[in-house]
Amino acid sequence: MQNRCLKIILGISLAMAVSSFGFSARAGVLDLTQVGIGARAIALGRSQVVAEDLASVFVNPANAGALEQFYMTSMYSNLSEDVALTLAGAGFPIRDGVVGIMYLGAGMSGLQTTARSGGILVPVSQLEYWDRVLMASYGWKVGANFMSGLSLKFFSKNISGAAGGAANGVDLDWGLVFEPTANLKIGFSAQNLLTLDLANLNWGTGAKEDIPANYKMGFSLNVRPEIMVLGDADSLGGLHAGVEWKIGKVLALRGGVESVPQSRNVSSLNYSGGVGLTNRGFSFDYAYYYDTTLNQNSAHFFSLGFSLNPREMEVRPILPASLQLTRHSESGIIWKA
Repeated sequence: MQNRCLKIILGISLAMAVSSFGFSARAGVLDLTQVGIGARAIALGRSQVVAEDLASVFVNPANAGALEQFYMTSMYSNLSEDVALTLAGAGFPIRDGVVGIMYLGAGMSGLQTTARSGGILVPVSQLEYWDRVLMASYGWKVGANFMSGLSLKFFSKNISGAAGGAANGVDLDWGLVFEPTANLKIGFSAQNLLTLDLANLNWGTGAKEDIPANYKMGFSLNVRPEIMVLGDADSLGGLHAGVEWKIGKVLALRGGVESVPQSRNVSSLNYSGGVGLTNRGFSFDYAYYYDTTLNQNSAHFFSLGFSLNPREMEVRPILPASLQLTRHSESGIIWKA
């Protein structure tokens, strides 16, 4: 359903631009991070408040406090057959925490505008629409059982070829993770906390749009060392659940379900599944999202990632060129000048 919402929002925004950009109502704007970040999380029913990976940092920045390696991640999907969704992110530990940087963008091209001439509609021009989010996150540990984090988000929308068709905005996320036991984590994330006076999308025509807040709470539970169960709930009415089963050190199988509100009293269930492969720091994740209300919203998601643990890097001394290896012994290597 989020995919359909994304397409609808893109279309509404385009219609506003083509008409005149003269509206003054401060309508809500879709935050792209709510669409899902990373194929792993999407395969888990978009359960991401405590997903324990780099992508989850950009939904709940407190997750960064648990990362001890350098990470890179990416994702691509084609939503509703029209919207190209791309993601690129990286996270790296520093002295007192972990810093994360992420780019998320969705766009449509080849959008035709028309005008009435002689009683018929004739094509006038083609437009492109892009919705982008750039996020900087920082997470840190608070004592032995808590982690906290902050994310600063920069929003940008652009409609090429439309007067005043560019908008920019900024907002703030905060998150918390509590680890009561070694197998259980509980998380809370507050997205888009700044008030309308401080954070909104400002269009080139002077129009403003609010970025609505969203509050998420979730958990992750290792019922067995190789099986993790996750669940989330958010203030927009969504419920998310997923299971991950790791088979050895290389393969992971995933499945998820989510309840998506259609109206005040009606919700629909959408399903997802996927697989993950990890080897020597490289990872590949695939997810398929099935929308039960509109098949065109079903989509494939692909993610590539890389991680590097500095603690596992082997440092070897550089020996003088004059030294030569003569023979091995049971006690070690004997060198001769």
